[in-house]
Amino acid sequence: MSQPANPPTSPAQEPLPSVNEPTLVLWRAAQTAAQTEAETTGIELAATLTVRPSDRSTLREYNPAHLPLYSLRDAPLPPLPDGRAVLMLGTRIGEGGMGLVRLGQQVSLRRDVAVKTLREGVTDVNAAGRLLHEALITGALEHPNIVPVYDLARDEADQPLLVMKRLEGRTWDQAIALRPPDATPEWYHWLEQQLGVLMQVCQAVHYAHSRGVLHRDLKPSNVMIGDFGETYVLDWGVAVALRPDSRDRFPLVAEAVQMAGTPAYMAPEQVEGGGQRLTPRTDVYLLGAILCQILTGHAPHECQPVMAALYSAWKSEMPDFPPHLPGELAAVCKRALARDPALRFATAEDLRLAIAAFLGHRSSVHLEQQASDRLRALRHQLRERAPTPDGGSLVDRQLLSRLFDEARFGFRQALAIWPDNQTATAGLQNCIELVLTYELDRGDVRRASVLLGELPRPVPELAARLEQVKAAAAAKEVEIERLRQLERQYDLGVGFALRRRLALLIGVVWAAAPVGIGLAVDRGHDVGLASLSASAVAFVLFVALTILLGRKKLLATAVNRTVALVLGTVALGLAAGRVMTFLDGASMAQMLARDHLLLFACTSALALAVDLRLFWAAGSFLAGGLAIALLPAHGFYITGIANLVAMVGLAVLWRERPVSAR
Repeated sequence: MSQPANPPTSPAQEPLPSVNEPTLVLWRAAQTAAQTEAETTGIELAATLTVRPSDRSTLREYNPAHLPLYSLRDAPLPPLPDGRAVLMLGTRIGEGGMGLVRLGQQVSLRRDVAVKTLREGVTDVNAAGRLLHEALITGALEHPNIVPVYDLARDEADQPLLVMKRLEGRTWDQAIALRPPDATPEWYHWLEQQLGVLMQVCQAVHYAHSRGVLHRDLKPSNVMIGDFGETYVLDWGVAVALRPDSRDRFPLVAEAVQMAGTPAYMAPEQVEGGGQRLTPRTDVYLLGAILCQILTGHAPHECQPVMAALYSAWKSEMPDFPPHLPGELAAVCKRALARDPALRFATAEDLRLAIAAFLGHRSSVHLEQQASDRLRALRHQLRERAPTPDGGSLVDRQLLSRLFDEARFGFRQALAIWPDNQTATAGLQNCIELVLTYELDRGDVRRASVLLGELPRPVPELAARLEQVKAAAAAKEVEIERLRQLERQYDLGVGFALRRRLALLIGVVWAAAPVGIGLAVDRGHDVGLASLSASAVAFVLFVALTILLGRKKLLATAVNRTVALVLGTVALGLAAGRVMTFLDGASMAQMLARDHLLLFACTSALALAVDLRLFWAAGSFLAGGLAIALLPAHGFYITGIANLVAMVGLAVLWRERPVSAR
């Protein structure tokens, strides 16, 4: 409809004098404006009321300079209805402060509603203004997480009735109070539920900020959770405007000269007073205080008396977080609770996104926590390892390997899901460093080198220590190889079969030759020293040929070379003994006794140097020499028997492969 060129003037536009009860005057002026508008059809009419209250001492003052009330284009605004005509009031469903909430029913729509009014006996002259302020603020914020305002009416005492959606459920503080034991599966499930509620509250607060409204009193008791998961932010009674409203409905934040809010949750700038420092980051602090209560079980400044809580809020010291809390979530809470507003999240939406990111990483966090449990068990195993008598320690290697593999796998899987999981990165670093240090202590260069390459972050100290261990291990390997070669040089197992066969052969020859010579002598044959010398030279040649044919084994080790040397020495000694006997004219018995004495000496020395079992042969040679001295006529037979017993006995003792030389 077209508008008249000169619309009529409303009586409500005339300035009213200053009064001490601005809210009541404001309410009556609103009725007058509505009645004037009801008489005008099809025009736009703005009723403006100027109020100058003299009392500015209340915490929740409502004192705008101008208040445009209604503006219609197509239809007149009816008079503010009488609540008794449009509402049927029922039982009380809640109360708090100076407000009372009753169950009601809208007659026209026949739907249940919640009706908020003042409690009986309230004497605060500003109470009605506060309720009206809450109605205007809440009504201006249309968001799924802010309770809808259906209507505004008056009761028989001419006090406002705020008609809102009826919420069925419980306040958030009641849900938080049902906190399961920490670090249990039930607690983690409960935590995710509370974080979901907090994110919805962040959405509502961010929307309010976008509309230029600051809540100032966010806390769990001001949040309603419906029976079907709905979340509503309540109690906007102390909210202020961040910027001038086009219709001047709300007080500016600069006019909020006194404290408002709940001390247990307050930001430090709220305690200092004055609205100049209040920004959207103030509400971010309050959201962080709620998160702190979720994580720790109490608000950050929850103490008595009130002045102690206010002092705690002013200091705003960072609370202690339990060690089982996810590090990422604790960092989010610490940032939101920063004393300096510039260090907080810039908006409630940024805080919500940080919480959403954590929830998106919760599988990574869960794996990281399980891996951390394995790491603690691994550290305990290494710390509690039992000492050994040599100063070392006993560790269950199988258990150690299993704990390390599980911890390392858990951290790696957590990082595969969320590469920026700093806690998992630190856990993997600590896990590998712990076992790397253990392997370095053990001197396991190969294992330590592999682990050093797996470190997410290089550690120069461990790399330098690995080089030292490598150098020590290399020196040890050289020494071990030297000892190994030395052991091989004195290994009786090398060529033992050849020595055994040689002992049998020499034993048979040495036994047969003297016996044959003795039989020849007994039969009257002339066996001179020349014949005996020739037999000695033949023995030398036999020994030399034997050594030449078996040189690969007889000369391969120090033991075999010693045996060959002694055998050659014996052969040469026997030949020399024949020559000496021929020259000095000694008897046959004397020659044979000298031979046995030489064999005893050489065999004893070889026994001491190589194998104590050679004393068997040495003893046989000594016994033969003594027997010849007693029975010189039977010298050749005694020599044959002694040689046979010595060499065959030695072959029997060498029937098994020996391990090493003495």
